[in-house]
Amino acid sequence: MISDGFWGEPLFGYTRADALRDGVLLDITETARLCARLEVPTAVTAGLWNALAPGEPFNPKDERLKEVLYGLLFASVGLIPGRALDSLSAQIRIYRLPVEGKNITVRAAAHLDEAGQPVFTLMLDSED
Repeated sequence: MISDGFWGEPLFGYTRADALRDGVLLDITETARLCARLEVPTAVTAGLWNALAPGEPFNPKDERLKEVLYGLLFASVGLIPGRALDSLSAQIRIYRLPVEGKNITVRAAAHLDEAGQPVFTLMLDSED
């Protein structure tokens, strides 16, 4: 945890590792490596998974998830419309794609985890 001196030490911290353990984030590193050429630990939020496959158990090799990852790859090279944002803590790409008749807006964030290591997280645009 980072302390800036003014606010003091945090009272509570919830890490990426906590979110993966709790099922808030779901690991898709292997599939992301194959479909989007991401070479860092990659996760999808449970919210995005539920939008893709309502009521179904998580499957990191699901074709709908692969569509999201291919969409990221295509958006990153300009083959599908999207927008890129840079913030102090992340590089973000937002893109929309149809999955099984639904338009889903995905936010893809490249950022650092609590240990300062690069990671990637895919989520619904409405999620933080």
